Amino acid sequence: MGIKQKFLVIFIIMAIAIGTISFWLLEKSSDELINLEANRIANIVTTQILIDREVYTDKLVGKLVVDGTGASRTSHEQVGFIMLPAQFIRTVAKKVDKQSKGLYRYSLVSEWNLNMDQGLHNDFDHWAWKQLKDQDAQFAQKPTTTGYNWQPVSRVEMVDGQKMLRYMRADPASAQSCVSCHNDYENQPEILKLRQQQGIEQGKQWQLHQLMGALRVDIPISSVEALASESRKNLLISISLVFLIGFTSLLILLYKNIINPVERSVNEVNRFKNIVDDVIEKNVAILDGSDEEMILLSEENVDLEKLNQTSMKNASSAQLAAAACANLEEGFTELNKEMQKILGK
Repeated sequence: MGIKQKFLVIFIIMAIAIGTISFWLLEKSSDELINLEANRIANIVTTQILIDREVYTDKLVGKLVVDGTGASRTSHEQVGFIMLPAQFIRTVAKKVDKQSKGLYRYSLVSEWNLNMDQGLHNDFDHWAWKQLKDQDAQFAQKPTTTGYNWQPVSRVEMVDGQKMLRYMRADPASAQSCVSCHNDYENQPEILKLRQQQGIEQGKQWQLHQLMGALRVDIPISSVEALASESRKNLLISISLVFLIGFTSLLILLYKNIINPVERSVNEVNRFKNIVDDVIEKNVAILDGSDEEMILLSEENVDLEKLNQTSMKNASSAQLAAAACANLEEGFTELNKEMQKILGK
């Protein structure tokens, strides 16, 4: 394989390697970026929900309690009462689901749900809830008056044929009024019956900051991945063009400054070899002519001794020159072979 073929093979191998590595890195970084961004959005959404509920509880429910009413599960049947904070969040969540055009949806979930729609319904709910309960058990070993550093749980999975980031964040008992309200509900006959049907602890009583429920956010990422895929394709095309232009320029420089000069040198070696061959042929012809002249002169009775000495001297010089030319030719032949090998000819 000559130098041209070697450079071409190296070029192809590097192109494949760079293309493969670039695609893998872009694919990996794109997936990581999409997941990070989806988690960031989920964190923003849940933070907003929790703040909305806090304000609702403090400013609205708190005032009505002072006024002698408050919040109730059956507020629609009672004058002066408003819906519970959890019902308020659930109502807003339904509006968001209708008007967000599929950008995201969220809901309140809990193992101790008061509304049947807010229980643990799927594999993700049970998987994520278990991890939040594990955190709750760890926090119980070191009680606090300021709250705990809850870590959200998330994973990407297929939901109804669509790739989805599923995110769950703890919704602990953040206020004493919430604790008292939920503790009261857990002792009501209909809730005791519900817990028995669910096969879970009856009469659950919470302490402040304990796990009471969770916020689940679902964010579709298939459309984002499609946009990212298009961006990756455009970026790979750009990288390929830059790579092609760069290596083409490099090959041009190599041909101009290395390969072409070597080829010219080979041609010069061949030309000089031809000259040496011509000199050798002429020396051989001279020697052959000298032998013939010696034969003719001997027949004419010329002073052969002197002539023979001169002829021997010339013949010796010619032989030495021919030998030198032969050695030179051999050297050029080997050099030519090496250059031809380099060039792949």
